[in-house]
Amino acid sequence: MREKDVVFSRAHIVPGDGSRCDASALAVRDGRIAFMGSDDDARRLFPDARRIDCAGRSLLPGFIDAHNHVTLLGASLRAVSFHYPDVSCARDVLDRVREAAAGRAPGTWVRGWGLDHGKFPDGRLPSLAELDAVSPDHPVCIVHYTGHNVLVNSVALRLCGVNDATPDPEGGRFERDADGRLTGYALDAAQQLVVPSSVRVGHHGPDIGYDTPHEEFVADIAAASQALLAVGVTTVVEPQATTREMQGLLYAREEGRLGVRTVCMPLSNHLDALLELGLVRPLGDGMLAIGPVKYYMDGSLVGGTAAFNEPHCNREPDYRGSLYWDAEAMFASIRRAHAAGLQIGIHTQGDRAHDIVLDIIDRVLTEFPQEDARFRLEHSGYPLPRHIDLMARHGVIPVTQPGQLYEAGDNLHDNYGPERARRMYPLRSFLRAGLRPAISSDAFVQSCNPLHTIRGAVLRRSLGGRDMGQDECISPLEAITCHTLNAARSCFREELTGSLAPGKLADIILLDRDILAAGREEIANMRVLLTMLGGRIVHEAE
Repeated sequence: MREKDVVFSRAHIVPGDGSRCDASALAVRDGRIAFMGSDDDARRLFPDARRIDCAGRSLLPGFIDAHNHVTLLGASLRAVSFHYPDVSCARDVLDRVREAAAGRAPGTWVRGWGLDHGKFPDGRLPSLAELDAVSPDHPVCIVHYTGHNVLVNSVALRLCGVNDATPDPEGGRFERDADGRLTGYALDAAQQLVVPSSVRVGHHGPDIGYDTPHEEFVADIAAASQALLAVGVTTVVEPQATTREMQGLLYAREEGRLGVRTVCMPLSNHLDALLELGLVRPLGDGMLAIGPVKYYMDGSLVGGTAAFNEPHCNREPDYRGSLYWDAEAMFASIRRAHAAGLQIGIHTQGDRAHDIVLDIIDRVLTEFPQEDARFRLEHSGYPLPRHIDLMARHGVIPVTQPGQLYEAGDNLHDNYGPERARRMYPLRSFLRAGLRPAISSDAFVQSCNPLHTIRGAVLRRSLGGRDMGQDECISPLEAITCHTLNAARSCFREELTGSLAPGKLADIILLDRDILAAGREEIANMRVLLTMLGGRIVHEAE
């Protein structure tokens, strides 16, 4: 039986394509947008439809989160929370570990999420001895909120076969004290040696995919889906899909528990398999698809391991971040992927990483020209003007996270200094150069709420009130486009979704007020009253 038509009336329609819209009504039929126009015409053309009076509130396309670790978002909702400000010093970390261990059988892992010691007054993590004292019988693994670093105790190190003599792996390192002994803090690729994971990815990226039972993993995906629908996200791009994530998402899809459209980016360690199977074009259905292949060049901007040409400000002398790949090895791999027709996304944060990655893209496109390759730079945290020029020349899409300017801006100031911090995620410069940037959350790392991400783009102030580069602010209308149509375009989905237009999928959200009439300070406090996915209402606020 066909679902009843739905008409939204008296709406302030924001199409998502950068334009302003005179239409006040929108009709949905058979899962797609069937009409946009006047209220009178909608009543005449759809006399039997269910009617939703928007009363002047904003009607938008469902947000597309172009870089969202949906599987890890679900896991983070279930794990022991170490998020700031509830955990705001080393003593709080120890207290929370002690409490978590007390409720578990000896030998059971204590898995935590959200550690952010950069916000601690003294910036100090617990020592390995302190951590061991409160958890002598339990392996402990606490993931830094960026997902790039972890803190573990001696039980975890012993179980994983890691000791003071273990060398740093390619693309990562173990923090050590003055005597060369492990402190329990593992950065970037080193973390996979101390995390109980079902997948090993080597230098292809960080790996924090806990070895999770099937039912728990599918439940995590379902929980993340509901959290995303509640804030108006209808499509995500999962930016690190290994066999673990793909299997979990496939099961969730089959069981009807995958609630958001998901485009997976297979990690570069699967390149041979993709090429052997011929999976070089977007593949999948309306709910689950395979998209670009994902590479990592450097570490985390907010985690303090991004690759810069000049030293970081608050680390050991001359520390300039970490690189996952040798430049020529990455060139050879990306050359194969591009020549076969794959879209490619590369985690690129610091200016040193931009130098390497954009040189690779330039060389690859010179050898194998392609008019619409749509290389993605995942994050593009600190590009210099010369990098932006190269990106514009080759149609590269920066997939940025301006929400970090608010949530992590104070850390960025401390790690890199105010001059560099104010030039991060330069959205105005991107637009001025003719680029079409996407904005995204990088959830679990930051809030998955797109309105929080938009706040960062339009205000560029940190949580502590620091200026994050006011000259790089963009308007609310521009930010909406970056989170809808530009985000759809970043994964070749713009013909299906990303804007409100007849014929497109009816992925629609209703806000609690007019977003373009509200002050910029108000945006983060707005609520999503209704979320529609493919013509079905999948969330209604209480």
